[in-house]
Amino acid sequence: MNLNATLQNAHLGASTQLGGLQAGTLQINGKAIEYDPAKDSLAAVMARINNSGSGVRLSYSPGEDRFECSNL
Repeated sequence: MNLNATLQNAHLGASTQLGGLQAGTLQINGKAIEYDPAKDSLAAVMARINNSGSGVRLSYSPGEDRFECSNL
């Protein structure tokens, strides 16, 4: 998986349909994280989440090919 590709080109798997994803805002523990699938990479969105002060850390394990979300 290419974490530096834009969200619309990240190839997140057949079960994830991001082709119609529009720019928007995620709310995590009351913190707003904005994203634009045409401009933002998954790495950029993950960094925003991790630096948002939401008390959540999102990481990706390439060896296991999975994401992990944990409370801080």
